[in-house]
Amino acid sequence: MEAPSSLQTETKRLINIRPLTDNEKMLLVVLGIALVLFVGVSYILTPQAEKISELQADLNEARNRVEEINVLLARERDIRETRDSLAEEHKEMLERYFPVLDQPQIIYLLNDLVSKGSFQVPNFNFDKPASETVSSLEVRSMRVSVPFEGRYTDLLDVMESVQSSPKKVKIDSVTVDRVDDLNVGGSMTLRVYSLEGLVQAEPDVIDIPTFHNAGDVNPIRSFYGFEEVAQLVQKEEGEQGRIINNFESKNYDFIPSHSYVSGSASRTSWCKSGKYAARLEYSIVAVREENRAYLDISKQNIQIAYPPDNLSVWVYAFSYGPGNIGVRVMTQNGDVLHITGANGVSWLGWNKVSMQLPGDISLYPLKVTHLYYEVPMDCDDFGVLVFDDLSVLHVRAATAQEAWREEPEYFFYKVEAGDTVSSISRKFYGTTRYSSEIMSNNGIASGEALRPGKILVLKKR
Repeated sequence: MEAPSSLQTETKRLINIRPLTDNEKMLLVVLGIALVLFVGVSYILTPQAEKISELQADLNEARNRVEEINVLLARERDIRETRDSLAEEHKEMLERYFPVLDQPQIIYLLNDLVSKGSFQVPNFNFDKPASETVSSLEVRSMRVSVPFEGRYTDLLDVMESVQSSPKKVKIDSVTVDRVDDLNVGGSMTLRVYSLEGLVQAEPDVIDIPTFHNAGDVNPIRSFYGFEEVAQLVQKEEGEQGRIINNFESKNYDFIPSHSYVSGSASRTSWCKSGKYAARLEYSIVAVREENRAYLDISKQNIQIAYPPDNLSVWVYAFSYGPGNIGVRVMTQNGDVLHITGANGVSWLGWNKVSMQLPGDISLYPLKVTHLYYEVPMDCDDFGVLVFDDLSVLHVRAATAQEAWREEPEYFFYKVEAGDTVSSISRKFYGTTRYSSEIMSNNGIASGEALRPGKILVLKKR
């Protein structure tokens, strides 16, 4: 029994643990910190650094891509500017020269050039086309002999008109003989030039400069620094007023009175003044007591504070119609009034339609919400009307106008499935040369598909 006891005592002596010294404790702390740093660097900082490096590479790549895009955009702007410049040069060339040596086109222009006073030209004599070099460019030309008779001063005016012609027309020679004390006669030889075979152009169309609505457009509107201080209009003797809607902005819509009335409202350059007017297209199946196609202008919040002498709007009619034109207003109590201004469309072209608003001051302010075209029951109708310059007028003096009628210059056509602008032009005119006119008169963009049921305004020929 003594042997085991001795062994236990020896074992206790051998495993007796001494306390750590300060240096050993410091060493353990340093080792712990080193271990933490190793783990942090290996599993946290290094992956984050790699991620930052990847993000930096992506950022550099994105910057390079942005730089490439900026270069492309700058190049695109240069290309666009070059294209616009070339298009302008192309337009100037087409305006300066005839697209082709086509006698009807040349006669159209020459008739305008020689229409001076008593100057008379019985006919034009054309030679065969020939080639000629102009400024190192070989162009097609044609000699035209113009016999004439008239006053000498008119002859000078014609020669000046030819020299300032918008198309390339040159005077080759002039022979003048005395007819009597007032008139001279003779022959003038002209030479006209074309870009036939050099520049692509519409062969059936000649670009003749025109100016629409010359009597209604302010000649200094586009002058830099000019500012209109008021939209006061004086369009007819004895009348003046204030325009409350010029339809320059597309802030109106089409609204039918019932489901059998269809149509649309759009902006058109066929205007009385300014740049745009409102085009109301309508197709009315008159199965009810009220059959109206509305031009909704309520978004403009037009209010009239007190009774005016009348309200008026300019309306362009392409054909006569059985319907009435009027205005829809709302009183301050919320009551709706329909006021007719024209009983039947009995005019062609522009006409001012006046509507007599209520004189009861208790109804004001009145809100003008709609213009409309209505037809009586069982009187179906379709067509197009153009509205411009809705004005509150103060009439100082009434003027009588004689009613007169003429043959309509336009007619309506409802688009059918499969129709194109070219096919419609060929259908009614036997040629596609009037496609541009149809597109212009009906606000059709290039390449735009025609919607079946759309109503087109076509010119009679």
